[in-house]
Amino acid sequence: EPKSGGWKLDSGEVPLGENLFVDNGRQLLAYALGGRSPLSDFYISRFGIGTGTTAPASTDTSLENPIYFDAPTNSVSTKEVSAIDFPSPYVLRVEFTIASGDGNGYLITELGLFSGSDSLIARRTNVGINKTSDFAPQLLWRIRF
Repeated sequence: EPKSGGWKLDSGEVPLGENLFVDNGRQLLAYALGGRSPLSDFYISRFGIGTGTTAPASTDTSLENPIYFDAPTNSVSTKEVSAIDFPSPYVLRVEFTIASGDGNGYLITELGLFSGSDSLIARRTNVGINKTSDFAPQLLWRIRF
């Protein structure tokens, strides 16, 4: 039965490591908790993927080496998350899918969670998804408060 940080994972979940809220993400969360408008600019609603390998730091403002979702123009570096839920006390779970047409030919080594205004909230590295068009991984990112 998989465990991560002392709490039980759902069946099929693989622990990806510790969470790190970057400074900008902490500020956005403060705005969201304070009800600053427009609220959609401050809460998690998007994700990004990349090939960066530098360990996350609280001062990060973007992914180290993002993989763009629109390769011809390289202007879209994030996509909408699929769902957010609260599976247990103090835990927020973000679900997103890397589509079969996204990130192909890359070894995805970093993930990021972004606000509605595309500001980085949290980042992790050492993911290791060798992406091909043969699959569309559904990922669950748990944040424990």
